[in-house]
Amino acid sequence: MVNRHSVEMGSRISLPCEVKAGFFPDEVMVRIPVAVGEIKKAIVGYVDKNSVVEKNGQKFILTLVIDRPDRKDARIFFPGELISGPNPVTVPLIWLNQYM
Repeated sequence: MVNRHSVEMGSRISLPCEVKAGFFPDEVMVRIPVAVGEIKKAIVGYVDKNSVVEKNGQKFILTLVIDRPDRKDARIFFPGELISGPNPVTVPLIWLNQYM
C-alpha cells in the first residue's frame, strides 16, 4: 500500500516498535520488525528512552530517511546504537511507505 505522501530524503518517519529495558536506566532496547513478502528482518538497537513515544498504547521511534539509492529501497538513520547491522539501515520502500 502506498500512501499519497512519498518517502523522500529528509523525511522523518515514526516507526512502530517493541521496547524492552536497556542496560542503563536512561536507555531502552528497540526492535522494529520489517516484513515484506519473503523479506523478514528486524532492526534492533539501543536508544535513549526519551526517543520512544507512545500513541494509543503503541510505541514509536522517530527515524530519518537519508537516502533513496533506487526505486525499491531507502536508507533510514536509527537514532541510537544498532546491534542488528550497520546504521543507516536499508529497508524496502513499500514497507516504509505504510508509515508515511
